[in-house]
Amino acid sequence: MAGVTFGEGLRQLSLWAERGMRPGFTRGLVCFILDPMRTINKQLDRWVSDSFTVNVSFVNPAQTMITEAVMERVR
Repeated sequence: MAGVTFGEGLRQLSLWAERGMRPGFTRGLVCFILDPMRTINKQLDRWVSDSFTVNVSFVNPAQTMITEAVMERVR
């Protein structure tokens, strides 16, 4: 539990530094020291975002059943 609490604190400090500091090397370094995985993930997203997209759709079982029932009545 201490790791989760400590990690969340560092993440929030990183977000605060990102919002409060001017863009540049110093801000990037501070954010990397406080939350390195977020910084790495953001960089990977920049490299991959133009050529890789993921579409996620959630299927509601109740809505699917209603739609199928309505379609059967229409036929």
